[in-house]
Amino acid sequence: MDWKRTRKDETALAGDFISSEGENIHEGFGGSSRFDRQVARFVPSPSYSNLEQALVSYIPEILSIQFTPTGGALPEKVRQMENLSLRISRMEKAHKDIKQGLWHKMWYGIGRNKESLDAWIDVVPDDYGLALVKAGLAAVFKLAENSVAKREQIYETFMKLQKALTQAHPKKGSFRGYPGVSACADSLYQTVVDSIENMFQALTPKEKSGRMRRLMAKVKGGDEEVVKAPSSEEILQNLEEQTKAFKQAVDDARDQAIEATAATVPAVLAGVESAKKSSETSKNNTEHLRADINRYGRGFEVAYKKIISKIAKDTELTKRNMVEIQNEKRRREEDQLFNRNMLMEILSQSREMSIARKQRVSNAPKRTTAVVGLDHFCYILTLNMSELAAGEAPDLEYMFHHPNRDLELALSETGGVTVAAQGQVQSLLEHDRFLQWLKDHHPGLILVDADVPGAALESLSAISRFCATLVTSIMGVNRDAIVTHFFCGLHTSPDDPWYGPVGLVRSIIMQLITKLMEIDEGMESWDLDFIDDRDYLKSLENHEVESLCAALHSMVSQFQPDTNVYCIIDSIACFDSSRMLEDLRVVMECLGEIIDRRNLRPIFKVLLTNPGTSTLDIKNMPVLRNDPSRLVSLSQHNMVPMEISRQVVDGHLLWAPPPFRRPSPFGNRSGTADRLPFRNPSPALSFMKRREATSVVREVDYYEEEYDGRG
Repeated sequence: MDWKRTRKDETALAGDFISSEGENIHEGFGGSSRFDRQVARFVPSPSYSNLEQALVSYIPEILSIQFTPTGGALPEKVRQMENLSLRISRMEKAHKDIKQGLWHKMWYGIGRNKESLDAWIDVVPDDYGLALVKAGLAAVFKLAENSVAKREQIYETFMKLQKALTQAHPKKGSFRGYPGVSACADSLYQTVVDSIENMFQALTPKEKSGRMRRLMAKVKGGDEEVVKAPSSEEILQNLEEQTKAFKQAVDDARDQAIEATAATVPAVLAGVESAKKSSETSKNNTEHLRADINRYGRGFEVAYKKIISKIAKDTELTKRNMVEIQNEKRRREEDQLFNRNMLMEILSQSREMSIARKQRVSNAPKRTTAVVGLDHFCYILTLNMSELAAGEAPDLEYMFHHPNRDLELALSETGGVTVAAQGQVQSLLEHDRFLQWLKDHHPGLILVDADVPGAALESLSAISRFCATLVTSIMGVNRDAIVTHFFCGLHTSPDDPWYGPVGLVRSIIMQLITKLMEIDEGMESWDLDFIDDRDYLKSLENHEVESLCAALHSMVSQFQPDTNVYCIIDSIACFDSSRMLEDLRVVMECLGEIIDRRNLRPIFKVLLTNPGTSTLDIKNMPVLRNDPSRLVSLSQHNMVPMEISRQVVDGHLLWAPPPFRRPSPFGNRSGTADRLPFRNPSPALSFMKRREATSVVREVDYYEEEYDGRG
């Protein structure tokens, strides 16, 4: 549909489409109703509606009779039209002269002849339609009062029509049920209505003809120059032809009835002859058969009465069915009228909604549903409950750099770490399950039990140093990878800002935010819309572990497809205590749900380590119990004593297949911080840019070289 058209043209186009194609789409959109361009709606078929409008507009304007219909129920409207007819008839010259004009003679004659009145009612749809015809004829006789010939011609024409209607009336022998008669009757009534309307124009004095054309154009919805009526002779001639057609249809129906009756006469005569012969034969039989004949006669009479009764009932049923058919036809027309107007309204609303929707889409700015800003969310993550109780604000820069400090400590740890222990944990590089986790192009999780004697009680161990070295190697070999880490042994004190499983999740979320800011500081490709509820925000402010885990899940999901996101958590067994076990279960379950999510976009890889052997509480957690292959145990018998070396780890990563060594055919398309323009960085995260001058990789390289020099 062309929405560039004007609203009026568009409405007319829709109305024409429904008029022409509605019934082909569904019969519910068919019917005889017509589309009125003035009111932009479908209205009932003209029938007598045009005549009604013509009378209401014509009488005051041309005949100077003040008449304003008050509406109301049908009987009231009939009474108003009857009174109007009498008022018009009393204005005739003939009425003034002899107290009875032709109209008065015609209709009051009909009033004395009830059969004639019933014949009119059988053709006219209802009493109000008959009242409109009477009022219209009164106006016609009034207009023709100066021409005796025209008045007589009009009178004779309508008396012929009355005679034809009387002959076809049911009490004279109804033929209304015949299709041809019914169609002619409907056409005849429409012709009567049209004839009266056209006579208004034909008989209107010349000085008022222009005003009359404008009135009729308004009633018929046409152009003033086009609305022209035929002459009165042509109008009456057309009415006589329609009357003849109606009489011919009645005669044809009567002939059909006579032919049908004649066809049954021979059969009846044959039956009579047979009965006569039977009677004569029976007369010659013995007396004792007379009783049987009498019984047969009585039975025949009873059967005859039953047949007559059944015919009467069938006739009555047929009449009721005809009435019901007419009622159903009227209801169907009303439904079709309603359906068409409803379709017009739907099309109009659809157009308006489409325009409004396009305007909203074109004008609406990008919106966010988050109830918290990035600054405040970072403040929540770094908030220390003990500092909050003391009224102290957290040092954001110090808190955000804790992963680097932890990494520095893990790389520089030498106390109590033997060469044998280092060789044992470095044997993980040869373990099939670890290599599968490393090179798989899908999310995965493994827990490594290092089984280093005496290391379970240490905050940092050989496996901690291995994890730190692995972090630096991944960042050096694959600079597009996202690497997060947490050393549980450094955060076991309740006074520590990153204490326990809750601190672990907060730290990982904070590191992910830092990585996302480096990739897209303008937050075009990621957002905080998952925090769209105040109750949820309050739970984050209270550091509830379930809410923090949900936030972790949402943050991981915002990285682009094929992005490798590593989460390396060392010495998870440090949180395997009665105070922290339940929170640890929630965190482990969250990590399992993230890697098991089938539609997760990035490649999320989780490495958990334990310097000793995991307890049953950890092994029975669903993420490990449901997939025992996720638990990797190192053996003291398969190790070669040697120090943990960055070069050895790099070598394994460099020789590893995808995702480490898969070059893009389009070059390096990763979004790094030095390729993206900074646009008004967040105040809470502005210190992140300072890290560009001294990257984490350079820091850990320095400490590793220093450690190698001391060794």
